[in-house]
Amino acid sequence: MAQRYDQLYKIKQGDDLGDPTRWNPKFQDIDLRLAALEGTFSKIDAAVAEVTALGISRLNTTFAPLIQSLTNQINATNALVAQAQADVATLENILSTTVVLDGGTF
Repeated sequence: MAQRYDQLYKIKQGDDLGDPTRWNPKFQDIDLRLAALEGTFSKIDAAVAEVTALGISRLNTTFAPLIQSLTNQINATNALVAQAQADVATLENILSTTVVLDGGTF
């Protein structure tokens, strides 16, 4: 925006500072300039929200399948560990069992 100090805002010696016709155009100019900036800020906020949503969507699209795959692998590994623990318990039970054959104890 162009600077308007010299043309509109500068107070000179002898100006009537109590005259509303002196201040009203200045305040109107300031108000219009602020309103234009506020409109720009809302557009910037909307653009930031849109970019953020797009970024989150891309992250979800990229990482969701990877996370699901890792979750499936962890679940499969946990199932294998549980099966191995069950097999170890079965072998320990078998090895701790006393077997009697032909009068001998094993």
